[in-house]
Amino acid sequence: MTDAGIPVEELQRRERAEVSVTPGTNKDEALRFLAAHCDSAFRPREVAAETDVPATSVGKVLQRLESDGLVTNVGEHYFVDQQRVDELTTVFEDLRNLDRMHEAVETAPPSTDTDQIAPDEAVDELVEQVTEETK
Repeated sequence: MTDAGIPVEELQRRERAEVSVTPGTNKDEALRFLAAHCDSAFRPREVAAETDVPATSVGKVLQRLESDGLVTNVGEHYFVDQQRVDELTTVFEDLRNLDRMHEAVETAPPSTDTDQIAPDEAVDELVEQVTEETK
């Protein structure tokens, strides 16, 4: 499995949820922080201090989240609207489950079931079996 693609189901779910944040990005981290602290509003430097989002990037990240309609800005403070918290919590849980699924697939031992072997390997295995039987 490659890390280059995003599953179609994930893209469709994001579109339905209207959340355009890729896991593991600065946007993701800032949004998760604000959603986890939805009873407070934060200045960019406070978000940077509480997350791994670089202080040099945090302002732009928060502006993008605001442009995407995911956070609200009042003056110098950013926060997640309480109405969005439940939706975002569901999205984050879906992403965690997706991450777990990918980890499980990547760390699973190779299967000897020919239904799960890549076509070239299945052909090689079949040729080997036929060769053994004809000896």
